[in-house]
Amino acid sequence: MVSNKKETIDVMISRFNKNQKTNKSQTLKDNHRSPFIDFYFQNFRKKN
Repeated sequence: MVSNKKETIDVMISRFNKNQKTNKSQTLKDNHRSPFIDFYFQNFRKKN
């Protein structure tokens, strides 16, 4: 389960990176990362 969870998170990160590349102009316009992503990874680090 733990390794599976890690794999899922790796997939999420790779998808997120793909989306960042796709939305690069929009990301530069907004000039900030998604608060949800920050929040999610903060909680994930606390749990582990």
